[in-house]
Amino acid sequence: MVGKTFLNKVISFCKNHEIEVPDMNDYYFPHGRPRRFFKKLQELNNRFDKVNMELLICMASLNPVNSFAAFDKPKILRLPEFYPNEFTKVDVMKLDFQLQMYIIDLRNNVIFQQVKDLSSLSACAF
Repeated sequence: MVGKTFLNKVISFCKNHEIEVPDMNDYYFPHGRPRRFFKKLQELNNRFDKVNMELLICMASLNPVNSFAAFDKPKILRLPEFYPNEFTKVDVMKLDFQLQMYIIDLRNNVIFQQVKDLSSLSACAF
């Protein structure tokens, strides 16, 4: 509680010398252009709830750039949780094995090493 005592002394000093004490629990908005940035950020935060953010993060694990460097098997295995009507328990168990083989094949195949985005990945697949 030493920190709280010190903070109380600082607040008391500021009040005695008519120095404004900001509310530390309040949001900070810098002046000027950054205010627009924070407004846009808040708008995006309101648009994407926790579930949608989790879905986007899991989907980002499928990014083919740099030989699928972002590949994250546990995140990809979470995707069926978002679509329970599309996957049976057996499908999910198969997916676990298939994903391991899939990433090994992709990283070892020369054709897929040049993949930069999803459209070039789909072009390689056919």
